[in-house]
Amino acid sequence: YRQFWMGHKGDIEHRYTLNKGMLPLSVVEDMRRAYKKAQRFLQTTAESEMDSEKVKLLFKKELLLAVGYSQEEIEEMDLSEVSEDEFQKIVKEKLEERKNNHSSQKVVTVSELERFLEEGWEFVATLPGEKVVIKRSE
Repeated sequence: YRQFWMGHKGDIEHRYTLNKGMLPLSVVEDMRRAYKKAQRFLQTTAESEMDSEKVKLLFKKELLLAVGYSQEEIEEMDLSEVSEDEFQKIVKEKLEERKNNHSSQKVVTVSELERFLEEGWEFVATLPGEKVVIKRSE
């Protein structure tokens, strides 16, 4: 069939010239099957097994897992109905939540200490030079 597909007249010539330019249906179907087998070698781009919507959905799920959502939380969401802007907002909120819940220490000046204590930070130690160590309360 290769010669036929390339437009050459070869050993298949008698099949289509004898039928007045029309190939028999059985030959056409056989050619389709043969072409389908060879298609991955003939095409320059691979045909994706997953459409773009499935890829986006899978990416969204993986990203939500990476930022700290549990599998159960993700399953409760209908990600196919969530807009791009809304999805970005969900991710940003989770990242902020994780950032704020992360226990960390800071070195601040004594004059700043009162403000941080009011925000829920705890005093840890005094440092030389009018500085103190505080940590976020858990």
